[in-house]
Amino acid sequence: KRYTHVVKCNVDNIQFTIVIQNDNKNQAIIYSPSEGCNIVLHNVKNYIYNHASGDFSLKTIAGVFSVTPAYLSRVFKQKTGKNYNEFTLQVKMKKAEEMLKNSSYSIQKIIEILGYTGEDYFTRVFRIYYGMTPREYRNKKGKLQ
Repeated sequence: KRYTHVVKCNVDNIQFTIVIQNDNKNQAIIYSPSEGCNIVLHNVKNYIYNHASGDFSLKTIAGVFSVTPAYLSRVFKQKTGKNYNEFTLQVKMKKAEEMLKNSSYSIQKIIEILGYTGEDYFTRVFRIYYGMTPREYRNKKGKLQ
């Protein structure tokens, strides 16, 4: 038996629409029209930002939030205009920038914290984002010199 049920609710002054579809999978999809974003996407983005290191593979994160990798990938592209890997890379580069500016961690420690396996790849990606190496960035913009 298949059905769709729509529920509108207000939580902490945020309007939510919950669409519950039963096709033997009991799937609930929660949308926040006031923010124009999918709540799963919002939670995934927060999770990635707050857990800078670790396995951010699409399959792993989709499993954490009980959605399929295809669904998560599609929602990312539709709602952000970026694919999932672009977003995770952007977050890691932003975290690297923050640590280079505001911490005394060595560059090797930052690489470790962000889950990179080698300095060469990290430096190459960082240079693409910021136009300089992590060391140059720290020397130029770091507060803890």
